[in-house]
Amino acid sequence: MAQEDWTTIKEGDKGSHVKFLQYALCILDFLPVNEIDGIYGPATAQAVHNLEVKARISVDKGPGVAGGEVWNAIYRRMASIQKALVENGIPMSVLNGTDGPATFQAVKEFQFANGLKADGIVGPTTESYLNLVLW
Repeated sequence: MAQEDWTTIKEGDKGSHVKFLQYALCILDFLPVNEIDGIYGPATAQAVHNLEVKARISVDKGPGVAGGEVWNAIYRRMASIQKALVENGIPMSVLNGTDGPATFQAVKEFQFANGLKADGIVGPTTESYLNLVLW
């Protein structure tokens, strides 16, 4: 998914954009992995709202709605994670802030290789091991 393809999505929407959003929210520690289903439900809306608050971004389309500011915040952080993974020896075919499933698996690989809990979430410990400051 190229950045220019990103659209505003909200509760009730379904599809690949929703699934990518959910993977990103999971990687960024806002959504449990069991909520990745391609359906924008209440848990995804709450996770988006929590990201809006943590990233201090304006609510451009309404609270819990993934609009331009949300996508930009996700894109920047996912690209930083991908770059850090490559710098730490984890191969990534895409370094543009997209490809949620591959990034999720790469994070798990990095965590496993470093003796961390391999859950695909870039929480404080993984963030530190990757030498990142996401927030």
